[in-house]
Amino acid sequence: MTPIQLGNTLARFRKLYNKAFNAETVYGGVFNPESPAAGHCAIVAMDVFFSLGGELVSCKVGNISHWYNLLNGVYLDVTGDQFGRPVIQIGKTPLYDGEHKSRNIKEVSEETWNRYKIFVSRLGKS
Repeated sequence: MTPIQLGNTLARFRKLYNKAFNAETVYGGVFNPESPAAGHCAIVAMDVFFSLGGELVSCKVGNISHWYNLLNGVYLDVTGDQFGRPVIQIGKTPLYDGEHKSRNIKEVSEETWNRYKIFVSRLGKS
């Protein structure tokens, strides 16, 4: 997949995600319509992981845990707007400062799995 194709794919994903973000799917249950992606990074990263492959990565942005993706050496974030950045970020180096961890899907909490199941059902993927 070329960088342009990848960007277009992620833009399509985000358009669908915008329709699925809500209080049932947000971490902590407090949905902010001004920043709909906030609190959705883990479940969005999971959906990108299951759709495209690659790896899950996490870091701290300020004091907030943030999950995004690494695919064939390229870092991808489809929820960057929650931090005042572009909605979709793609880069060959980590997109945020600080320590990054490669995460295993087995590390995902039960609460996050439950939110993910609701999210994908809202996407029509169940």
